[in-house]
Amino acid sequence: MARHTVCARDDIVVGELTPVTLDGGISIVLFRSQFDEIRAFSGVCPHQGARLEFGCVSHLTQGDEANMITVDTGVQILRCPWHGFAFDMQTGHPVVKNAKRQHLRLKIYDVEIDNDQVVVVA
Repeated sequence: MARHTVCARDDIVVGELTPVTLDGGISIVLFRSQFDEIRAFSGVCPHQGARLEFGCVSHLTQGDEANMITVDTGVQILRCPWHGFAFDMQTGHPVVKNAKRQHLRLKIYDVEIDNDQVVVVA
């Protein structure tokens, strides 16, 4: 696996998706949480290739009854801007249970911080 220094830690704004391109043209997005954790994901949606830099990050919402929605603040999701596919940011798995789409998994990359530089391992 190769190590790619992509930016300074402070270049990533908390709560925003930051697009970067690794050597070899690999598109990824970085996300910095409110707890200062930086995560890296594929920059394209596995469904139909939408650019995830235009997606959004939120918490998982669920509801089993009409007009009753709960928010699970322990699960953050990355939602595709084209068709709304949502992926668990810890596992990369889709959050909507649909047997036809379970193979669609968001690629997650390891991130290291080295002297305040963000390094992606890919």
